[in-house]
Amino acid sequence: MLRTSLQQALILGAIFMATNPFFAPTSHAKEFHQRYQISPKKKLRVNIDIDAAEVNIRKSPNDYEALVTMYYDEAEYRVESEYDETRGRLDIFFDKKKWVDTSANDLDPEATIELPAGVEIDFDAEIKAGEIEIDLGGLTLLSLVLTTLAGEVMVDFSEPNQTEMEYLQINTKFGETEIRRLGNARFKEAEINGGVGEMRIDFRGALLNGAVAKVDLDIGETHLYMPEEVGVKLAVSKFLFLSHFDAPREFEKSGRYYYSKNYRDTQNELVLKVSPGLGELHID
Repeated sequence: MLRTSLQQALILGAIFMATNPFFAPTSHAKEFHQRYQISPKKKLRVNIDIDAAEVNIRKSPNDYEALVTMYYDEAEYRVESEYDETRGRLDIFFDKKKWVDTSANDLDPEATIELPAGVEIDFDAEIKAGEIEIDLGGLTLLSLVLTTLAGEVMVDFSEPNQTEMEYLQINTKFGETEIRRLGNARFKEAEINGGVGEMRIDFRGALLNGAVAKVDLDIGETHLYMPEEVGVKLAVSKFLFLSHFDAPREFEKSGRYYYSKNYRDTQNELVLKVSPGLGELHID
C-alpha cells in the first residue's frame, strides 16, 4: 500500500511539473507515424501502455488497417510500436523516461490510435495520466480492459459493437470519468471501478438481454442513466451512513432489490449492482 501511494504521488508530482511553465525547457518535437495492415485471418490483441499524454483512440476508416500517431519531446519520451502478424498482436508503448526531474516537457504529448473494425479485438490499455477520449463504437470487441490513474476520462460507444463482448472492465483512480452509450458495447458482464472523483455512466444503447454490470466508486458522486426500453434489476450496497441514495420514482423495492416499473413488461433485462462508497448515488 505504501509503495502504491508513493508511486501515485511521484506521478502526480511529475504531472504538476509538466504543466508548470517554471519547469519548461526547450522542446525537441518529434512525430511518430506508423500504419499497419492487419491480417483478417486471426483475432487481434491490442496492448496499449501510455505514461502521460493527451490520448485519442477511435475506429480506423479502413477495416483492416491500424494507425498510430504520436507527437512528443524526444528528450522526455520513448515510443515503441510493433505489430506481430504471426501472434496477432499490436503493442504500443509511450513511456516517459523520467517521472521526477527538474526538466519537463513544454510540448504537450499527444497519442492518436486508430483500430480496425474488420477483425475481432481483445483490447487492453493502461494510461497513467492525461486527457483521454476513447470512442470504440463500430469495432468488433471481444473484451475490453482499461485502467487509468489520473486525469479526465471519456469513453464512448457511438455505434454498436459488431459482436457480443464477453467482459468489460474500466478502472479509474483519480479524476472525472464519463462513459457514454455503454449499452452499445453489447457486454455480457461489465465491472466499472472508480477511486476518487465523479463518475457518469450512460447505459443506453443496444444492450444485451441479461447483461450484468457492477459499479463501484470509493469517494465521490455516481450518476447512472438507465435505458427506458430495458427492465432494470438494481442492488445498492451503501457504506453505512456515509452513502446517500434515493431510489427514483420509476423503481419499486422488493426484498433487497429495486425493480424498474417496466421490469416485467420488457424483453431485455439489465442486472445492476452498485456500491456508491463515500458519496451520493443518482439514477435517472
